[in-house]
Amino acid sequence: MSPAPSVADLLRSIGLDVDGPVRWGTRPNSRAPGIFAVEALTPEPSAHIDIDEVRRWLERVPDLRLDGERPTQSTLAARLRSFWLPDQMLLYVGRTAKSMSARVGSLYATELGHARPHPGGHWLKALHEHDKLRLWWADTDAQEEYEDALIAAFAEAVPAEAAAALPEGSPVLPWAKLNSPTGPARDTGISD
Repeated sequence: MSPAPSVADLLRSIGLDVDGPVRWGTRPNSRAPGIFAVEALTPEPSAHIDIDEVRRWLERVPDLRLDGERPTQSTLAARLRSFWLPDQMLLYVGRTAKSMSARVGSLYATELGHARPHPGGHWLKALHEHDKLRLWWADTDAQEEYEDALIAAFAEAVPAEAAAALPEGSPVLPWAKLNSPTGPARDTGISD
């Protein structure tokens, strides 16, 4: 089996000029619209979930439900792990029609479980070792189209056996991406 493509390779494969990377917590130096992607420095066979952060998530959101029931931190962490695609480097894709730097700053500033300033990619906050994440970006006025193309390129590169191990009916998406511009949303069972 060939190794998973890097985010830079995936972005180039869809015809974009790539900028980055920067380490997690660092804003890109772009104020243009575009897409951005979070990558693991090394591909991992399973998600390294920070159980303390999951506990804080449950404390911040007392109405959170998993399949209609109040979960324990262990059951919620297990659900997050069930969507991990082994050995893939792309973990999240986002887009903005405004400033890339501002949107990524909002992503970093949003606590797990909060809706503001930007809840996209919030599962990333549940991971251990954010210092092993980096961010790539590409300026473009066709954000939605390129986001969709990047997700499609990613899904095509995921081995069939890894995709088959996802929860039944789950679309093949980067781990922290819960939906795509044109495809189905991921049914996580997590609500409220």
